[in-house]
Amino acid sequence: ENVGALCIGNPLLIAAVSLAFSGPLLAMLGMDNGGGLHFRGSSSCGKSTTVRAATSVWGSPNFVQSWRATSSGLESVAAASNGTVLALDELAEVSAKDCFEAVYMLANGTGKTRADSLGNARPPLKWKVAMISAGEISIAEKLAEGGLEVKAGQEMRLLDIVLEGSRFGAFVVLDGAAAETVLYDSV
Repeated sequence: ENVGALCIGNPLLIAAVSLAFSGPLLAMLGMDNGGGLHFRGSSSCGKSTTVRAATSVWGSPNFVQSWRATSSGLESVAAASNGTVLALDELAEVSAKDCFEAVYMLANGTGKTRADSLGNARPPLKWKVAMISAGEISIAEKLAEGGLEVKAGQEMRLLDIVLEGSRFGAFVVLDGAAAETVLYDSV
């Protein structure tokens, strides 16, 4: 009623919310890997709103996490999101090195194997999540900041969706009316 109705006529919102529902299906379908969508565009084009709409499937907007983390820290965030959606906002805030490691790791669903205090291997954290991400830059641009080159596997695991070029960014329809109509009616 509050979110789904506003998605009608907005393909990117439909994609984001549908992705959020897909998390539980990964395990049921025996999928080894997850993946997701990265919404990219300038400020105020609907990136964060799109991410919040997707996370509303699972609860409050507080479900959205920040990219401002190490790849190790993101392991715990992903494990806590197991079976749901992993929502990360503001790609610019993560280091290039951590982003490089995190994209593969998050989609592949397995954390790093570490040793315990006796040197024995601890089982790595595991998860199955659909990912939704937002930022003003692409994964390739983030990696280039650190002199790293984006790999095809990273681009396939987190698809870059550009919100630029559209007058209303992520939105085609605003509150049940075509965005163009809303703009002209309010002038």
